[in-house]
Amino acid sequence: MARSSVAKVEIPGGDKPVEGPIGRIWEGDFVSAFSDVFPWKEQNPIDAEKTAALIDEIRTELLPIVNTTSIEEEREVPIAVLEKMSDLGLFALKVPEERFGKGLSQWSYNDVLGFLGSVSSALAAYASAHNSLGALYPILYYGTEEQRQKFLLAVMRWPTGFCFTEQMVGSDPASMQTYATRVRNEDKNLIGYRLNGEKWYTTNALRAKYLAVVANTIDWKHQLLPGFGKCFSLFLVRTDSPGVIIGPPNKFAGMHGIDNANPQFRDVFVPLDHRIGPEGKGFNIALEALNTGRIAVAAIASAAVKQALSISREWASKRDQRGLIGKYELIQEKLFRMAVELYAMETLVQCAASRSDRHLDASVEAAAAKIFATEVGWQCVDDMLQIRGGRGYEASESLRRREEWAPPVERIWRDLRVARVFEGTSEILTLWDVARGLYPYLGLAARAVSGGVTTKAKVGLTLLLWHEKLRFSKRHNWKDVPPELRNHLDFAERASRQFARQIIGSCLKYQKKLQHKQLLIERMFWISARILTIALVVARASASGRKEEVALADAYARHAAGEIKRLFFEWGNNEDGLVRPSAEKILGGEFSFLERGII
Repeated sequence: MARSSVAKVEIPGGDKPVEGPIGRIWEGDFVSAFSDVFPWKEQNPIDAEKTAALIDEIRTELLPIVNTTSIEEEREVPIAVLEKMSDLGLFALKVPEERFGKGLSQWSYNDVLGFLGSVSSALAAYASAHNSLGALYPILYYGTEEQRQKFLLAVMRWPTGFCFTEQMVGSDPASMQTYATRVRNEDKNLIGYRLNGEKWYTTNALRAKYLAVVANTIDWKHQLLPGFGKCFSLFLVRTDSPGVIIGPPNKFAGMHGIDNANPQFRDVFVPLDHRIGPEGKGFNIALEALNTGRIAVAAIASAAVKQALSISREWASKRDQRGLIGKYELIQEKLFRMAVELYAMETLVQCAASRSDRHLDASVEAAAAKIFATEVGWQCVDDMLQIRGGRGYEASESLRRREEWAPPVERIWRDLRVARVFEGTSEILTLWDVARGLYPYLGLAARAVSGGVTTKAKVGLTLLLWHEKLRFSKRHNWKDVPPELRNHLDFAERASRQFARQIIGSCLKYQKKLQHKQLLIERMFWISARILTIALVVARASASGRKEEVALADAYARHAAGEIKRLFFEWGNNEDGLVRPSAEKILGGEFSFLERGII
């Protein structure tokens, strides 16, 4: 189908077709999707050596001065630790070497963040919030050469923050209240801006010297009223500027050492040369920075699952309860799921990183990796706690008073939970990811709704012909794939065509109302993610050739096939129709008697 024939649909994020393997899966073309990832693209060997050397430096120079117990109890990373991180270049990880940075690829950057996260989530948060977002990304990629000369070295040496979220702004930027009023001189020339507003949940705000702030740009206050357009711009603000009030630190259930606050801006003057990028580009810069941030969050989540698997395996191998608990099937199932899901999520993260490093659109893969790693990862970490029992729920600092082996299960469990919220909640990202995948389908449906009888007939015929074409398998050859993995590619190829056919059926049934069928949309996401990860693990294991890795890919593909079959069954056999009327009754207070007996 010609992409130029697809009309724009009114779904957030669904304004352009998906490139890469996920896009092919949504179109029912698994053969092309697999061709996108096979042969598997390994990490650049030179890059891998550079990363290993940096991690060795972190291990020998940083870790000796890091006291994770103190960070947990004091809820603060000591200045000396941040200074050492700066000395090691951890606040310039992706800055090119010619600009005196570490010059890491996204793949290598993920490896460093994963290692830092395994030490302390606070260290990973400092590095990730700064390198992925912060003021570094806007200056490096959108600043003028003069701005880079003026600001880059300063922001490479110390953590910065990115101010976007507000009290009423999470996923809806249209509600942003922070504004920058243009300031002009006597000759009416623009010389700067006056910044007013309050931002929430800004990581690194307390220690930062610079903040990147997204604000609505106006001339007069009445332009803030409903009906006026928004012009989001990005500004570099020094935290010692008059009118900047950082405020007290936010305290969270997990990530006890994280630096996070809600900065206020009260008539703060921002010089013209502190605006990064053109006016109106601030929101786009934020979205682009979030792509790398989401891959980073997925990498940190994957590292947490590695810790979960390691701790669970060791405990299950020595804990005796009428026999080693590792011999019991209920425990074995948890260990099995941890291992196969970890292999899949790590491979998905590597795929997203590889696309980013090759300067390909990785936005959908980044969102998918973030959802997959944090949602599946949370279940794995919860299983770790369950395997450890009471020792898992007890803080390691407390347990260490009685037992020598006291891994930080409770801390890992607490710290990972917020990953399902950071950088876009799983729910919002799922809707956005699927909106991109549905682009060619709902584009046609939108044309049918808005067109006349002839247009409706043409669109209907196009969808029906497409549906019938998907009944037939595209010619393929898996000859370079290990024999024991080829049947999984056959299954994924059939599943991809079935997926596209069922989408067409749902489009014809619901038309534009499909965007409101969020439970169905969630199933669509997980079907596409499972099909994609089958392709990825088979490609990776084929490249490796290691017997253990082929066995792991085989096990994951079997597991994923079961999930896909379940989701296909639930597509047409569910109780979704009960949800909305029941939820409206709950919201209306009809079931409030259930809440009796509490404070």
